[in-house]
Amino acid sequence: MSNAQQERTDLAGDLAYVRALAEEGRDAPLVGGAYYLLWGGLMGAAALVAFLGLAGIVSLGRGGAFVPWAAAGVIGWAVSMLLSRRHARKPGTFTLGNRTAAATWLAVGLFMTAFWIALIFVHDDFTALGVP
Repeated sequence: MSNAQQERTDLAGDLAYVRALAEEGRDAPLVGGAYYLLWGGLMGAAALVAFLGLAGIVSLGRGGAFVPWAAAGVIGWAVSMLLSRRHARKPGTFTLGNRTAAATWLAVGLFMTAFWIALIFVHDDFTALGVP
């Protein structure tokens, strides 16, 4: 087989792969709605409880406004892990769009969790250093 024929064969294979990906994901909806509902509900509830605590309507104890946010994070990650088992059995889960959305939201979740934990350790009273 000549070099030109090999290149045409490779190009045809690449085009067939791209077409298969496009056809696979054409009608497949994103299946991560349960995660959006879970995290939206948890963050909304945590914000409401923190507001009520800071407004003095409810007592959050020594932990203050930290408690609802920490609880929401722990509950959210635990339920997300349970949902991931059910999520993997849904049709269309392994389409390009769903794999991309899952990887993106996992990366965002890991970064936000790491950022939040870092802020817990960095947050302090730095008035002695001139920071109000």
